Amino acid sequence: MKVLKAILKVVPHALLVVTGMFITFLIIDTQNSKIGMIDSDLSKAVMAVWCMLSVICAITLIYIQRREARRQAENESKPSTADNHSAKPAAGDLERLERDLELILAAIRLKNGRGG
Repeated sequence: MKVLKAILKVVPHALLVVTGMFITFLIIDTQNSKIGMIDSDLSKAVMAVWCMLSVICAITLIYIQRREARRQAENESKPSTADNHSAKPAAGDLERLERDLELILAAIRLKNGRGG
């Protein structure tokens, strides 16, 4: 599993490198047509579209990976509520708790016949 995660982290960066190479080939071919690396205009157009899509895909994957890593780091740094007993509840929480307790007491009184 660790190998797969490492490969998935490296692939978008490798894709950017290979795409950069193909963009370089396209530029060289347009500047020096005597080399004739890519003869067909259709091939050049398809390769240009492929390069643009590859850059978009690689950047998106890198962004998603970094966002997920950031989220994971934030979750690890936050103390859990079970571990943090000294945390003070918010004022809204206290009001809700008081109202719930009053309703429970009223229900108990009605059940016992002491209507309150």
